[in-house]
Amino acid sequence: MILEPWITPANFRKGIVGFNSVDKPNLKIARINISKVRGPVSAFEYHYLIGTPSKVEHVVDRESMGLWTHEEYLDAFRDGGLEVVFDPEGLMGRGLYVGVKS
Repeated sequence: MILEPWITPANFRKGIVGFNSVDKPNLKIARINISKVRGPVSAFEYHYLIGTPSKVEHVVDRESMGLWTHEEYLDAFRDGGLEVVFDPEGLMGRGLYVGVKS
C-alpha cells in the first residue's frame, strides 16, 4: 500500500483564506475557501463562481480530511499487519508511506 499523507495537526494552518482563479476568454472561475478544524478533522468549504458567456453559477464543495500524526499513521499500518517504510520527502513534501504485507 502506498499512501501520501495529509497535513499533520502540527502543520495545519486554520483560518487561512485560499483563492485560485481561471481567466480564459470564455471562462472565468474564482475559488475561495477558509481552512477550519473540527476536532481531529480539517474542513474546507470551497465556493466557486463559474462564469461563461451564457451564465454565472455558484457551486459549493465541502471536503473533510483527518488530521493524524506521523505516529498515528505508523500505528494504523502496523495494526493492519503491514511493515511500513516512510519517505520524509514523498511527492509533495508531506512524505510517503509504503506498507508491505509481511
